[in-house]
Amino acid sequence: MMRVFSDKAGGTGTLGKRGRRGMALLMVITTIAVLTSVVVEFAYSTHVDVRLAANARDALRAQYLAKSATNFARVLLYVQSLLDRSVGQASMNFRVWEAIPVHGDAIRGFVEAARGEEEATPVGSLPPAQLSQHLGQLVPAEGLQPFGNYQGTFFAEIEDEEAKINLNKLNNPGLSGAFTAQLVFQLISDERWDFLFEEENTHRERVTREEFLIRIKDFIDENEVESALDLTLATGVFADTASDEERHYVRYPQRYRPKNALFDSMDEIHLVAGMSERLAAAFQDRFTVYPDINSKLNVNTRDPMQRLTILRLMAREPHHPAFENLYTVESMLRELDVMQASMPFAPLTPQQFAAVLQMHGLEARQDVMNTEFSTTSQTYTIRASGQAGDVVQTITTVVRLDGGLGKVLYYRED
Repeated sequence: MMRVFSDKAGGTGTLGKRGRRGMALLMVITTIAVLTSVVVEFAYSTHVDVRLAANARDALRAQYLAKSATNFARVLLYVQSLLDRSVGQASMNFRVWEAIPVHGDAIRGFVEAARGEEEATPVGSLPPAQLSQHLGQLVPAEGLQPFGNYQGTFFAEIEDEEAKINLNKLNNPGLSGAFTAQLVFQLISDERWDFLFEEENTHRERVTREEFLIRIKDFIDENEVESALDLTLATGVFADTASDEERHYVRYPQRYRPKNALFDSMDEIHLVAGMSERLAAAFQDRFTVYPDINSKLNVNTRDPMQRLTILRLMAREPHHPAFENLYTVESMLRELDVMQASMPFAPLTPQQFAAVLQMHGLEARQDVMNTEFSTTSQTYTIRASGQAGDVVQTITTVVRLDGGLGKVLYYRED
């Protein structure tokens, strides 16, 4: 077998000395190459496993940091509820949840200041705690890091749900339902939204503003007939017709029926016939379904478009030419901004909106001021995020104040 090497090696039919050295070198190089590939693969797998473990660790930390931010926000809202009940005049209320930021750095600084320390204790400077020898026993407090020392950070934003238009109130009879229908219609009637009602959705449907309002109402009402809309009426703007409301749903590839019950979450808005993704996205920050169906609209919104809608519906003449005058509209909104800036953490009141109308020669409706508007809220959305390393976890929670930390109406982890 080895005679091919014998002539060059000077042998007589077997592998010579130089040939044996060449073969040994080849075997060594081959072995080193194989071992190198194995080591590199092992090192790569180990690196991946370490990164996966680190990401899993950071994800768990971030999740609990987000939960901590949610709990801090709920405590602030609890304090707000106590303040709302204790203050006699609503105009003197202090909006605690707007004044105090829910942020990990702020909380850490507050804790360190409370302990009287000038500098925060570095993370990891304390010795590890001694673990319990038996399962279920408490871990000794000695050696644990004090509250306020943690890796990562968190923050939370609180959003007033009752400063938005509650779509569930469309199913209210009488003045409340009619007023909500007018609020929705005034909001969507702005010409900047024309393109939303001119384009087709994924089912090649195109809906008008009136149809949009009717289909939301039909989706949540108890009957199975389609409604008609007459916004000129003071009450009872919706009337039953002989048409079947299901006809808009049975033609879809996946047929379903209207819910015929109140919305439980904003996700259900996408199920309304004729709703497009762009249409839902355009108004999702201005609509809500979480407050009580009998709750009033809180006038303390930062959205200028919604402020203008409130001014229109509070005015005795909502279609007055003043609302078509750009200079007058800007003047109204500027007056509200000045009032807000004078007391940044105090709520605006319906009386202040009425005063702005009077400044511009318009009269306010006293009936809706007392029955449809408010300065306090019971329902809030908390969007909390926790970050550890490169991992961010977000938790969205909707709570309704109930005398404690609030009843959870909606919860989602992202």
